[in-house]
Amino acid sequence: MSEVTTVLPPGQPDDTRPRRLKAVVHRLDGGLEDGESDARTIAGEGFPLYSQHDPSRARFVPTRDIK
Repeated sequence: MSEVTTVLPPGQPDDTRPRRLKAVVHRLDGGLEDGESDARTIAGEGFPLYSQHDPSRARFVPTRDIK
């Protein structure tokens, strides 16, 4: 089963947390996807990841490719 874990910075209440958090997705093929995400769980279509090269558009990493 795929799992995504997010950690809030210390002392920051849930209602003021940043919209996006740093995320690293580990792929089954051994690759890593670095970026930011506003999602806290993996959706049916995958995990949305914003890259540093295009922070305005999310790219979905397919669920079947996530370790």
